[in-house]
Amino acid sequence: MQFYERAADILRRLEQRQGSIKTMTIGNQHLKPEEKRKMYALICETLKNASALTTVVQQSGVAEAEGIELRLALVLVHDLLLTKVGLQRQGANQSLNQRIRKHKVKLAAALAALKEELGVQ
Repeated sequence: MQFYERAADILRRLEQRQGSIKTMTIGNQHLKPEEKRKMYALICETLKNASALTTVVQQSGVAEAEGIELRLALVLVHDLLLTKVGLQRQGANQSLNQRIRKHKVKLAAALAALKEELGVQ
């Protein structure tokens, strides 16, 4: 399983209350040691911004257009729009990254519209 697919799976399991963020990331035996901190940070930040990210994904229609699950779209859009580095290359599905990257303008516009609506800079 690739990095972002694992993150979406962890989000799904958290929604079903199958454990805590720490046990599913830091305590996960299937994650490489160097991935654990990244995964923990991605999950925490995605959950923190979940309502805004969900609005952006739904308004842009990216999940439906690319045929991907909402949770997977949330973690991908988080990294694409809200991090300095953007989408990760190492340990990630490159074709999925490219499919999301081609919607960057539409996603950024939806995020800008949401910020304007909320009066946030």
